[in-house]
Amino acid sequence: MKKDAAKIKPLLKKVKDGHLFLNGSLSYSYLSPYIQAANQHKVPFTIVQNLEADTDIGLVLTGSEGSLERDIFLD
Repeated sequence: MKKDAAKIKPLLKKVKDGHLFLNGSLSYSYLSPYIQAANQHKVPFTIVQNLEADTDIGLVLTGSEGSLERDIFLD
């Protein structure tokens, strides 16, 4: 997962009025590269923790404009 942070950097550059939501159930060591990338590109982020929900989603990047790439999944 740490190596996937490089894959999201181009998206952070392109997103207009973006916001990054990170899954707070993940270890901070996994979240840290994404937090650093968000800070580098001045994209605000929120760490979300919902103990009542179970999800495989680690992050969501939103923006004010649509994208041709509707869903992007990193393994």
